[in-house]
Amino acid sequence: MSREEPTVSRDVHYVAPGSADGKHPPAHRAAKVTAIPDLNDPWTISVVVFNPTGLHFNLSVPYDETGQKPGTWHYPERKPNA
Repeated sequence: MSREEPTVSRDVHYVAPGSADGKHPPAHRAAKVTAIPDLNDPWTISVVVFNPTGLHFNLSVPYDETGQKPGTWHYPERKPNA
């Protein structure tokens, strides 16, 4: 996938860290870019995360190309057309 710089209002995935007790494992959540706080670092963004129980706002989320590190964002995975 190409590395397009994120833009405000773009859909992304946020990797929720899960709970400290392990009851809730890390999970991918739908998110939307709300701001690029530092134009010198466009890969750290602000997002609103859509959780099953409500919204979560995070002002400083780093990019992770692997899409696996908790507390990071990545572009949604694309499935090939069937």
